[in-house]
Amino acid sequence: MRHPLTGLSLTLRIHDKDGVLIRVVGPRPARSFLVNHMKHLYAALTQTNLLGVVDTSGVSKDIQVSGGALGWSKATAAIADNTYGTQVGTGTTAVLPTQTALVTLIAEGVAASQLNYGATTIAVVAAGSTEVTMDITRSFANNSGGSINVQEVGLAVTSPNVIGTQHRFLVVRDLTGAVSVGAGQTLTVVYTYRTVL
Repeated sequence: MRHPLTGLSLTLRIHDKDGVLIRVVGPRPARSFLVNHMKHLYAALTQTNLLGVVDTSGVSKDIQVSGGALGWSKATAAIADNTYGTQVGTGTTAVLPTQTALVTLIAEGVAASQLNYGATTIAVVAAGSTEVTMDITRSFANNSGGSINVQEVGLAVTSPNVIGTQHRFLVVRDLTGAVSVGAGQTLTVVYTYRTVL
């Protein structure tokens, strides 16, 4: 597959209970940078606090980036934390740039229609002679006993407001086209930022 010169791609991998790869979807272009992504990028480049950024619960928040705020725009969510990092859901609504949350976030757990969220990891930037890449990866284990259709994937970050309280902001969302994760299977989602010279 030919990659865009600069952008984001999405790869979905399904492994069986023994870790054997059984299906790969992608890589394919992710065309889903949301308004919140651009606002966070603007804030990072200008070191400007942001006012009125809508979080994943639909509430307008002011976030602090200047003054050495800790945890700004963090995506490395811990195991079992589905409030940020790479997220998966069952919503099928078309992607809009103003979206602030997945339509139907899949809960963490082992009950029906739930997945166990692994940690979101970010690989060290890899620079070759003609391209630079960075992978954001998270695995989701289906221990619910039934199949789950993942219809949407997103990336949410956590950033502090001016008094230090962390809030979650969805910055990327893509539709997957119904990727079925069977009982005992694991879905691994990889977002790859890439620049080709």
